[in-house]
Amino acid sequence: MHPMSRRRPARAFTLIELLTVIAIIGILAAIIIPVVGKVRQSARQAQSLSNVKQIVQGLLTYANDNKGNMPYQGLGGGFTQPLWPQIVSIYLQGRPEPANWGTVRIHEVFTDPLLDADSHSGLSDYGNNTNVIATPITSPGGPLNLYRFKNPSRLVAVATAQELSGGKFIGCWYLNDHYWQNGPSNYGAVSGRNGGPALMGFVDGSSRAVPMTDLDTREKREALFANR
Repeated sequence: MHPMSRRRPARAFTLIELLTVIAIIGILAAIIIPVVGKVRQSARQAQSLSNVKQIVQGLLTYANDNKGNMPYQGLGGGFTQPLWPQIVSIYLQGRPEPANWGTVRIHEVFTDPLLDADSHSGLSDYGNNTNVIATPITSPGGPLNLYRFKNPSRLVAVATAQELSGGKFIGCWYLNDHYWQNGPSNYGAVSGRNGGPALMGFVDGSSRAVPMTDLDTREKREALFANR
């Protein structure tokens, strides 16, 4: 064989080239990983907002079947079955005749994807505005009627909510009766998940993300929660 026809040995990476490649991969990872995290967060927020909209649609379906009357939050003081998420769950599942409230499986739309697995309420991560979904105590004359709400597109029906349980905040199925008057508390307050906006469903069937700064005074809360 002619000497010139011999194959040259493969050239290996130098240490500098290897370090350069590693540095480039690190830079790309630093750019891509936060973007992926934001995309996932945005996707969860979109799903949560969709949940809110479906819940409101279930409420409106119930009202249409009951002469415009909204369900009670619950019986007694508002914490006795049937509770409002149970009622709406049945409408979302297409079975408007509950046989046994104790066996009703809560629909998956009441589970907020923005919360960790150990931070869900057993009933709903979205709470009701008692100026829309009242209790027999707050509305002794009967359930509130859909056709008596003065500004449906501005009146919140349900929103992402939280309560303190076991030393940590979890989802909450109700909003405290005095929330809009007195502001945030440890029980039944509107929650902006992960420092983001509150997700709200309105009496007209719409839903949207509302910055928490829109809830930082009584006047602002009153505009969204009081039927005025």
